[in-house]
Amino acid sequence: MLYEYWLFFQLLEVITELFEIQPESVEKLFEFTQNGLNLKLKAGRHLLLKGVYRNPVRDLCVEYHYNRVFSNTEDYRGSGSWSEQMRPDFTLSLWPEAFTKDEAEQQELMVHIHFDAKYKVRELTEIFGESNENFDRDKEQEKMGVYQQGDLLKMHAYKDAIKRTGGAYVLYPGNSQRKIFKGFHEIIPGLGAFAIKPDADHRHLQTKNR
Repeated sequence: MLYEYWLFFQLLEVITELFEIQPESVEKLFEFTQNGLNLKLKAGRHLLLKGVYRNPVRDLCVEYHYNRVFSNTEDYRGSGSWSEQMRPDFTLSLWPEAFTKDEAEQQELMVHIHFDAKYKVRELTEIFGESNENFDRDKEQEKMGVYQQGDLLKMHAYKDAIKRTGGAYVLYPGNSQRKIFKGFHEIIPGLGAFAIKPDADHRHLQTKNR
């Protein structure tokens, strides 16, 4: 869980470098209680931060979600999931500022990008496997509760089920490697995995790409 919280702030740091996250949004992360300052970031609790990206071509609204629930909806133009309820760890949502969020969903102008923290994963082969010959071994690992390739299948579920999703990615504290997949010629890869972890002094990222 600490890794998941750490990732939240690492992604927030990247997002605030690109987008004008409103100060009052960041203040939502903390609250004063009888025991002092308390972090409101809790698993299973939806937290939303908002901002704007200023661009000469088109200004974009941005929302950074922690544990957003995408419920099943029958309205194909509305937000949500085509199938079962989904709840990615982190979701980045973007749409043109000239439209409201609902209008952007209705007019297919919304884009969602999802990230899931997998702190038990150490190697890319745990997610993607090494070859088809390892399928039987993977099935045995699944029975023992150490199967990790299902994490990739979960990204497929996010990509296919959550409406207007542009990409879904695994974040794991393993070796400095990455793997990405493109289905067609999209601007961003549809699926992937990225190693991200603190260095020895816990202040910087180790993210060397293969």
